[in-house]
Amino acid sequence: STTSSTTTTTSTTTTTLADTSPPSWPSGSVSASNITTSSITLNWSTATDPSGVSYYRYCYEYMYQGSNRENCNTTTSTSRTLTFLYTNTQYTFTIQAMDNEGNLSSNGPSVVASTLAPPDNTAPAWSSSCCLTLDSRNSSSLSWSWSNIIC
Repeated sequence: STTSSTTTTTSTTTTTLADTSPPSWPSGSVSASNITTSSITLNWSTATDPSGVSYYRYCYEYMYQGSNRENCNTTTSTSRTLTFLYTNTQYTFTIQAMDNEGNLSSNGPSVVASTLAPPDNTAPAWSSSCCLTLDSRNSSSLSWSWSNIIC
């Protein structure tokens, strides 16, 4: 008796196209909050990408002593508190996203915010030429006059 068998091999090839598009911002927004004289907290919406978002790049531009300055850093979160900022200074914050294939977005959200001015802790001072004058008095009241103070 003779037995015969047949084996069939099937091969499937899957081609994956490279991700060449940067992440997108469906609801691209960024907000600044908890603003003090030297810090600002940023919160931004999530970017999306088929290969996934690897990290976010946040940059901030500002003027310092007459020159434009820019600082950039990265994070994997969608929130960052920036500290050691200059007092009473306007900053422009821009967010970008990097996907897992190395594509960096160029259309991320941005916001402008300013750190607060320092409090005025200087007491008013009297000028050397001012004086306080008693104009009149009686048994129930006094009337005074004075020149302006210098603030």
